[in-house]
Amino acid sequence: MKLGWSFLDKSQYEEAKRAVKKHIHLTSKMDNKVQFLKGIKLLGVIYNKQKQRTKALETYFDGIDILDHLPEDSIFKDLRSRFYNNIAVVYTLQEKYQEAKNFYLKSKTYIGPRNPSILYNNLGDIEMRLDNLIAAEEYLTLAAATVDSADIGLSLVIKSSFTELYTKKGQNQKALSYAYDYTYLANKNGFTEKALYGRQLIDTILNGLNLQDQVLFEKIDYKKNKDIETQTDFQSIKERGLRNFIDILLILIVLFLGYRLVKTKK
Repeated sequence: MKLGWSFLDKSQYEEAKRAVKKHIHLTSKMDNKVQFLKGIKLLGVIYNKQKQRTKALETYFDGIDILDHLPEDSIFKDLRSRFYNNIAVVYTLQEKYQEAKNFYLKSKTYIGPRNPSILYNNLGDIEMRLDNLIAAEEYLTLAAATVDSADIGLSLVIKSSFTELYTKKGQNQKALSYAYDYTYLANKNGFTEKALYGRQLIDTILNGLNLQDQVLFEKIDYKKNKDIETQTDFQSIKERGLRNFIDILLILIVLFLGYRLVKTKK
């Protein structure tokens, strides 16, 4: 399984599939149902990454069929929840939002002891796509209340969802506040691309406002905005410094080689 995940992280999908299929074969012979099902689930993830949505769904439903014949203890309940969640993800990508919502709710029924924040965020996202903004806000509030503060990636996802929600609701002050929080957190933890995306969110919201509102909102979040700009400027300075150092080093190398060449001719 670790080998399969390793290949998947490197986007080496064919190698990942071979490794996972070997894992599935071995665990089937050993009658290790838990590891066998984890392999099935990972195979579905790989198909989905390859945009083979139908194949991914078939694989996930194969896992559900196997689970239907197993006892509903905590381990298998958790696996069922994860299969339902992954099915919902595929339906979301296919823009089949009602089907996605149904499977997210099924996943919620079996979620067990693991942290539900990502599921709540996904449900909030689906409700937004279905224009159920009140339900979306309720789910996102639950996601924010249950997320592990150490999980920076998921925290950023939730802040981004809140930004989208309040933009849709026309509550621009709240949307801007979450966009600033998103960008600040991304900068603070070294997520450069996400920080740039956050600046784009901020600019998009500000560009949609009249000048009076822009001044008001920039005053409200002045400190956050300055912190973001300071971090971004510092990062830019470091990057420029590194580029300048490399340029100087290359010049010195060229001069040294030129000197050696002249000395050799003499």
